[in-house]
Amino acid sequence: MFNILFIFQPILAFSAVGSMLIGGFNALKQVKIKRFIAFTSINQIGFILLGVSCSNLIGLISCIIYIILYAITGIIFFTILLNTEHLITKKIMVYLSDLYSFSIYNNDNSKYLIIAILSMAGLPPLAGFLGKLFLFFSAIQARLDITIFCSLLISIITTYYYLSFVRYIVFEKLYNLKLYYFIRKNKFNNILELLSIYLLLFIFFFKKKFIFFTSLSLSCIYPLIFY
Repeated sequence: MFNILFIFQPILAFSAVGSMLIGGFNALKQVKIKRFIAFTSINQIGFILLGVSCSNLIGLISCIIYIILYAITGIIFFTILLNTEHLITKKIMVYLSDLYSFSIYNNDNSKYLIIAILSMAGLPPLAGFLGKLFLFFSAIQARLDITIFCSLLISIITTYYYLSFVRYIVFEKLYNLKLYYFIRKNKFNNILELLSIYLLLFIFFFKKKFIFFTSLSLSCIYPLIFY
């Protein structure tokens, strides 16, 4: 449907901004980890719809790249979440407050979790930042000015609650200590380490393709000069 995708551009752009708003603002007031991730996933779908609404080839390629990167971060996050249990009660983490002092008992895995969270937030130089950057470049070529403006504002909000998630892991360890620890160290630690390195060194894994796609994306800025 690529040839007629532009017909649905207003609907897709509206859906993208709506998903970002609903996911972003609802995630701010969540106290449970799974509900938090559910609403942040809605927010991430909004960015994917942003690339589709561009109705150009760069936008669709950016969507594929973004989906792959988000899948990797999701694997890291849920592998750690579902394989962490309480030392005494054997229960898994449910609330965000359960992440307090997680870095004390799980130093390596807390680093992997932080890398995944910051990649979801889109902070440079992680792979999630590059994925969002390509999506914005494709939106510039499509001249979706209002959509880009709204997306950037919502990105500030999403960065705030992702950094709050990191705060729970690292800076709240002196309060209300929790005895949660990772129970699958031998089986999953190497996988988590490799995936985390992939998110950190995404540029260098595909250096030639990255340079080509970046040059192609930067060419989208030229129409903006004559807008």
